[in-house]
Amino acid sequence: MKLAHTLAKDESLILPKHREIETQVLELFTQHLNLDWQLKWSTEKNALGRCFYGERIITLSQYWMLFISDQEITDVILHEIAHGMTWEQYLKDKKEVPYNLHKKLSKMYLGHGGPWEYFAKKIGATGTECYEGNIRLPSVKNKLQSKS
Repeated sequence: MKLAHTLAKDESLILPKHREIETQVLELFTQHLNLDWQLKWSTEKNALGRCFYGERIITLSQYWMLFISDQEITDVILHEIAHGMTWEQYLKDKKEVPYNLHKKLSKMYLGHGGPWEYFAKKIGATGTECYEGNIRLPSVKNKLQSKS
């Protein structure tokens, strides 16, 4: 696994907690994907993580990883890995499929539907969306409310 910090403009933003998460991601990539995948830290606050299939990159929010529990961090990582596993299983070799069909296949397989849910549950994720328009994780809501 390659650890890329290109989205973190300032290396000082990578804290010891982030280093612990990188170690965990490496272990989970080794178990469930392959080492062609990369972890990149993002500075965005509107998503906990994202999976960029074609580039084989999973991003995690530097910000949100500091506010959620270790169990929720693991679930976010597994959630994104399940997206990667779905892409590897069903779509990575479909580059020659006509665009309209590829778009339809992508919608069927790469969202939070059956194939993704199967892989998510198989590897130990909750199999639910963590984010939908706003951060819905209870620990995040509680921490944010206690700071206001």
